[in-house]
Amino acid sequence: MENAVAVSKKLESFLEDADAYIRGVSSSGVVDEPFLLENLARTQVQFLSTLANDFDTAKGLGLLLELISITNRMLHQETKVVECSRRPGAVAAVSEFVRRTLNSLGTQYGTNKDMVADSPLQMERMVTSAVNFRNLVRESALLDLKDSKKQENEQRFLRNSSLARCL
Repeated sequence: MENAVAVSKKLESFLEDADAYIRGVSSSGVVDEPFLLENLARTQVQFLSTLANDFDTAKGLGLLLELISITNRMLHQETKVVECSRRPGAVAAVSEFVRRTLNSLGTQYGTNKDMVADSPLQMERMVTSAVNFRNLVRESALLDLKDSKKQENEQRFLRNSSLARCL
């Protein structure tokens, strides 16, 4: 539970920092736009792959957190140059991907404090809801797999019995 709360706070903090950077409120940091966009594209592909592989949300969230860490390092990097050009486009793309992904998993993070689950009870409900949804999807996929195997076995039996009658 403590890990879930820590991850939630990291997500909230990232989205707030990214919004501040995009709006120009926070201009510190050195953003390597090509590197960040390359990591974003790689994370998007890997994330979809993990969901396609048994709906592995734990690995998917790990990929998301890795992308957030890379972006945070850039946003909080000390700059020695008095004036450097800002790169809000790449940060906005990462922020939007994170928000969209979390929303598609059933969680909502925004700039408003009331949208974020602050209490442990709310966090527990959110985690329970995500786990229940994951189990429902997994059971449905396994049921479809069992049905297709059952049909395949029935067809094989019919084929074998037809061949036996021919002999």
